Parts: sequence; C-alpha cells; structure tokens
Amino acid sequence: MTRGPIVCDHFAFASAAAAAGGSGACRYGIVARSPGVDDRILRLMDGHLYPAGVDRRAFVRSVSLITLGETVAFTQARNAGHDSDGRPDSIYSHTVLVDRGDFEAIGCDTRVIAAQCPRGEQAGDVQPLEMDALDLGVDFASARRLGSAGLRPFIESMFSGRGVAIRNADDEALLPGLLSLLPAPLRLVPFTSLLPRSAHRHPYRLVQTSALRPIQGEQTVIDASGGGRPPPAASTLFGKCAEHLARAVADGDEEGIGSLHGEICGLSGLGYRERLCVAAGARLYDSGMLRSAAWAGRLARMLDAAPPGRAASYIGRLDRFLPEGDRARCLQRYGARILTSRYAGRMLDAAAFEEMLDECGRGPGASAAGLVEALLDERPEDLREQGGEILSTSATHVAAREVVGGFAASHLLRPALLDALRGMRGGDAGRHRRLFLMATEALSAAHPPYLTDIFGADTCDLGSDDGADLLCRAVSLALSGPAGRAGIGPLTDVSGALHGRVLPEVECAGAWRLARLRDALAVARDTLLGALEGARASRSAGDEAAIQRAETVAGEIAATIDTMCATQHYASPITFSMAAWPFWLAPERRA
Repeated sequence: MTRGPIVCDHFAFASAAAAAGGSGACRYGIVARSPGVDDRILRLMDGHLYPAGVDRRAFVRSVSLITLGETVAFTQARNAGHDSDGRPDSIYSHTVLVDRGDFEAIGCDTRVIAAQCPRGEQAGDVQPLEMDALDLGVDFASARRLGSAGLRPFIESMFSGRGVAIRNADDEALLPGLLSLLPAPLRLVPFTSLLPRSAHRHPYRLVQTSALRPIQGEQTVIDASGGGRPPPAASTLFGKCAEHLARAVADGDEEGIGSLHGEICGLSGLGYRERLCVAAGARLYDSGMLRSAAWAGRLARMLDAAPPGRAASYIGRLDRFLPEGDRARCLQRYGARILTSRYAGRMLDAAAFEEMLDECGRGPGASAAGLVEALLDERPEDLREQGGEILSTSATHVAAREVVGGFAASHLLRPALLDALRGMRGGDAGRHRRLFLMATEALSAAHPPYLTDIFGADTCDLGSDDGADLLCRAVSLALSGPAGRAGIGPLTDVSGALHGRVLPEVECAGAWRLARLRDALAVARDTLLGALEGARASRSAGDEAAIQRAETVAGEIAATIDTMCATQHYASPITFSMAAWPFWLAPERRA
C-alpha cells in the first residue's frame, strides 16, 4: 500500500452536444479531461469507452478494465438519460488512468477506484483525482451470486490463465468482487461487465455476457443463474487445492483467505497454478486431507523451481509424506534452509552458527557449505557483519574447511576472511594457523585474485619465526593449486603483493626466518616464471603489457632473493624446488 494518496488522470466521454450546451446533431466525444490525458491514450481507448453494440434502451451501467502498457484504464459507464436534444438513453462514461505501480499499491482493486470517483457528470478541464489506499476485504456477496457450481471453475481458470465468460449476470459489481477472491497480482485482469456480442473483438479475459457461446478462444463458461450442478469432486492436485480455496470462500473465512494469498504472493519463481498447489497443498497435508504419495512427489517437484528460502517451510511440513527417493532429494537440497529457519528469530552470532554446524552433523541433508549458502540467501548482512567472528570461532570445527570454502566462494563474504585473519593475530596461534592455510587453499580454488589481499595485508606476524613459516606454507599451498594456473595477470598481482609484504623484513630477520621468507618468494618467482614462459610462447599483441609487467615483478623478486642470500644473517642459502612442495604441504594435508 502507498503511504500517501495516488494521483490519477481521468476523462469523461458523453454526448458532445449536451456537454457544449449547444444544438445540432448529437455526437459523442470527450467532454472532460485532466491535463495528463493525451491524444495517444484517447486513441488507444477508442472503442472501449462503452459496450459496443449494446441496446441503449436496456443498458443501465457497466465497468471495464484494460491495460495500456504501464497504464491501467478503469471505465465506468451508465445510462445518463436524455441528452440536451431530448434524446433518451444517452451514455456517459468516466475513465480513470492509473499508473501500473500505483494500481499494484492499492492491491489491483478497482473497487478502491470506484469508491472514490466523483459522483455526477463532469465537463471541461478537470483536475487529477487523489485516491487513498483502502482495504475493502473479500467480497463474499459476489461469491454467493456466482454460486457453488461456478466458484471452483472460476478459481481454477483464473489461476491457470484461462479466459472466463460468466453468463446470466447483470450486476456490474460482480467481476470486481470476484477478483477480490484472488491474490492481488491476479486481479490485474482485463475485464468488462457487459459484452453483448460474441463476435465483438475485445482485449478482455474476464467477461459478463449474454452470448450463448464462448466469446473467443478457449474459455470457461460459467452460468451464474444458479441452475448449474456443482462440479464433481476434484481428482487432481490442482483441483483439490482450488477446491480448498473455494471452500474457504464459501465458509466466509477471510483470515484464512488472506493468509493463503500472502503465501501465494511470497512464492516467487513459480507459476500461479503451482503457487496455489504449494500453499494450499501444504495446508491440506496439515489437516490430513491430502496424503497421496504421488501428489506429495509432484508437489516436491514443483518446489524444485521455487527459491530455496521460500520452499524450505513447505518441505519441512511435507517431509513425512514424501516417497523415500523424493524425501532424500528434497532434504539434500533444502536441509540447510530448514535448519536456518529454526534460528530465524535469533541473532546470528558465532555461538548460533556453531550450534547450526553441530546440527548439520546430526540432521539429514544439511551441509556446512549449504548452511553458508542458505544464510547468504536469507541473512546476507548479518552473515557479513559477523563473518570474522564466525570464522575465527569455527576454525577448529570438523566442518571448518567447508565453511571457509563457502566464504571464499562469495564475493560478499571474502572480506570476512581478511577480517578474521587480522583479528586473530596475537590470539590462539594454532587456530590462526589452521584458518590461514584453509583460507589460502580455498581462495586458490574459488577466487585466486583475492590472494593478493591475503598475502599483501598484515594477516600474519612476519616478525616471528612461526609467522614466516606459516606464510611460506600458505604460499606453497596456494600456488600449487588452481591459483598457480590462474593466468599471468592474477599471478603477477599475487606475487607483487607478497613481495611488498616480505621486503620490509629483509633487513631485520634472523637467519631461519629469512630462509623461510626467501622460500616463499622463490615459490612465487618460479610460478611466475613458468607462467611467463607459457605467455611468451603464445603471446598476442594484447598480452605484451601483461608480460612486461610480470617480467618486472619477477625481476624485483629475484633481486630481493639475491639480497637475502647475500645478507650476513643468511649463512646457508636454501634452494627451493617445485618438487619440494609435497614435503611442505604434507603436515597440513594430514591435519
């Protein structure tokens, strides 16, 4: 609903001679309009300002709705009596033009417009109308006029997108009232309460008519005279669910209808037919009225097209009714969403996350990686803000590698890895070491360019032997994976960032620490030289700048290594070979 009134242009169509107050032949035309009504709109509306072919002597009033791109036009027409020339049965119509967004804001309910339109005829220049959002509820009287025989076919057709022709009904308020039985998005349906001829071309999907045959195309014809027999009990899942909504209407259950409408509108990603099946089907299962395993499996397949966050609550309710194969498949997909829904009302902190991780180990279908993905869908800001604390707390958890992999895979969550590593400096050394190695391994596989931030930032203490050793192991681990084949550009960035981080330590490091830092640079240099060799062999004009930049960085790293070898602190230079990587990696791999 809008917070303030919506502003609508409008115009009137009537006997032009009567409006001008002059004499001569009576001729219909536009007799009043607000400033925003242009000739293009009037041309589009031509032929829809009153029911063409109507017998004016029998005509009383009608309403219609058509869409004109992003504009919705609602027209009310009536028999205005004698015109200025004394001719009887003059027709007057008033059309309100509503922006589509504003129409959706008032629930796509034409009753809201009709209730606030000015009474009486207007002529000349008029001001735009201001209209407030009104909650008019469900019109149960219209449902009673349609009758039990027509209610379920009407609901089935409207949810399926079929046309509906209602015969033997002369109440112009019937169609707006019937549309109130549907969720708001389905009320945006072109309709008219009076279509006298079956051959008349029209843009309407919902009509009242006296024609004996369907108007055009495939339509559901419903007799509103009350003479029809109720349809047989539904034999399909969709029919059962439409029957459930029809029963709620017949019982006058406005609260239940509103709740069902809300669930249907929330299930984005599904067609409206499927939405009704999911929302009403879950309720039928809850009440014990729908226990067929075949229907449960069909409903689960419908949920495959729904966003996981929307589907989780339904899968949780339907679990015990699903066939074994469908249950395993659905829980594998939605298990994490079901788990996170239990914590929806709780603050997402490290303690809550660790509890969820423990539940993943006990419950079917929920994995740590799926948990991160589910929280990223449902609570991205909470997860991003608490990410550093979550990572540091869960670093020693049995599922920590999956958690880190989930963070590394998301551009929104990668900064949390950096925050966690910085925040853990000076704390638990074992926990920090484990997280650092897992982070570099995960980033090597998921997004190698982010290693530039990890290796270039103050994420480990290079002023200690342990910190230098950790960096060497992390570089070896990362560049032995996909990051080592990431391309000349990313490798140059990572190697340059590592060099910039190590360079200030050259003058003050002890012999063993200097050796470990040199080994880290040697890995980066050798990996970069290997990439350069391949780039030179297949170089193109566009690669030249990247090759030159890589050569520069490789040269700077080589010069620093020479300096480290020559320093008095470095007594016995170590030659690091690519074949030695498994030796460096083995302890962490075994952990």
